[in-house]
Amino acid sequence: MLVRRFDKFVEGETDTDDDQSSADGDDGIDYQELCQTVVQIGKENLCLKKEKSWLEDTVINLRKELDDGRKKEENTSDLKKANERLVV
Repeated sequence: MLVRRFDKFVEGETDTDDDQSSADGDDGIDYQELCQTVVQIGKENLCLKKEKSWLEDTVINLRKELDDGRKKEENTSDLKKANERLVV
């Protein structure tokens, strides 16, 4: 029943709230408010998806930087060991 009544709302058909509540037993649901809530949740969901994508990209970039830093440390350590061998 909820889907049928929502379709009527989208198509622009209107009944009084009293007629709708008593006929379908929906406890007086305001479909315009429901529609606005669904749209708002959709917008928030879209923003969260964009933020998630940005965060995932940031994590990938930070991991690359960390790996590069570790490689530089290893190279520096290897050079220090080689220098120590040459000095001795």
